[in-house]
Amino acid sequence: MGLFDEMLETDETEDGGQANINGVAIGVVKENWDKDHPGMIKAEISLGSSGKNLTDWIPVAVPYAGKEFGTYFLPEIGSQVLLAFHMGDINCPIVIGSLWNQTDVVPPETANEKNTVKKIKTKGGNVITISEESGKEKISIQTKGELKAELDDENQKIILQDKEGKNAISIDAKNGTMNFKSEKKAVFNINGQPMLTLDGEGKAVKIKAGKIEIEADQSLTMKGQTAGLDGNSLKIQGQQLELTAKASMAIKANASLKAESSGMTEIKGSMLKLN
Repeated sequence: MGLFDEMLETDETEDGGQANINGVAIGVVKENWDKDHPGMIKAEISLGSSGKNLTDWIPVAVPYAGKEFGTYFLPEIGSQVLLAFHMGDINCPIVIGSLWNQTDVVPPETANEKNTVKKIKTKGGNVITISEESGKEKISIQTKGELKAELDDENQKIILQDKEGKNAISIDAKNGTMNFKSEKKAVFNINGQPMLTLDGEGKAVKIKAGKIEIEADQSLTMKGQTAGLDGNSLKIQGQQLELTAKASMAIKANASLKAESSGMTEIKGSMLKLN
């Protein structure tokens, strides 16, 4: 027997030809994977007195499709689908949509009187939600584990965060600010190299590069309990240079030390010792 021979035996025309189906039928998905028929399903349908019949692998209509591109959403096993028949041919069913029913209901917090929520929720729990309430438009993407990305028109914010918000990136377009939040450490990599490391546990900042330049148009202040500058050579230059120690100061060279002035040189102290 062919695909629907059992049905055809009861649905023939008076002259013995093949009967057509001008309407649609409801089926239940039984299989949705076969390596030789990707993007196709098998469905169980009931037509008249023929009882339940299992289709062969049949195509699923999608909003956009072409060679190696398009939208890909296959109905899940056990879900209801709506089938149409090409040119009314009972042997050529096509899935044209999926159906909700009393058992398979719409996702929670979706349906509302003003129809302002559009949502895609997968069986695994991943969700894309589009809110179109006037003045509060928002798009959010959330995984089953509640990792979340949100675009909020009302507050003019873009937020990327984990479940508890302990690690997050927030862009405030209204106030022109960006906020980076990390529970432990933030590392900025450029070309695969960690150029800037912010360590919250060790309370440390590390900058590593071939060349680092810090420039201030007005003043530059560096302060710490201890401060150190180390290099093969060190140059400090300015129109005026003042070194001040609140207690004592030691200048020491392991090799030679040279102090030179093109003008007057003055060394002053309550006591002066040269050795």
